[in-house]
Amino acid sequence: MNVFFRSVLRMVLLILAGGLLGCLSRPQATSVLAIPPRDQVRIVVKQISDSPTRTHWQWSVIGERNWTAPEIRRGASGVEVVLDKTYPINDTQKHDGSNIWVCEMLIEKSATASTTTVKYDLHGLRGKPAQFEENLPDTPMIALTKDTLLRLPAEPILARQGGKNIVFRIAK
Repeated sequence: MNVFFRSVLRMVLLILAGGLLGCLSRPQATSVLAIPPRDQVRIVVKQISDSPTRTHWQWSVIGERNWTAPEIRRGASGVEVVLDKTYPINDTQKHDGSNIWVCEMLIEKSATASTTTVKYDLHGLRGKPAQFEENLPDTPMIALTKDTLLRLPAEPILARQGGKNIVFRIAK
């Protein structure tokens, strides 16, 4: 069994064990990896790196449903990171989605030019990933820096750039 599948299996077992232990003991704080309550989504935020020329952020989306249609696009109001087309997490007939998706934003500032390259990547355990890249005259300012639990549909603002928002649209 390769390392990736072992780590996924370990995460699933930890989530299940945490849920079973919660039934047997006093109420405790919920794990950041726990499946959220119905019609909610948990976003776990992590800054991977930060230097004068490179910043890397990661937002992990954990849902109580699966999403099958990731997309990243430039809209009129800014960049939109989209998770759409849902189905129940316990559906045994569908296998093309995931309830855990990771959105990464890599910001690289040019040392010679006055531009910033922003690379977006949205990927889940299954399904096709979405990627997008753009060159900007200035650097995006990260807005979502703390873990959060939101009602679905959710539209948290990940960052702001040039008077526009970089929004994560998560379908119900």
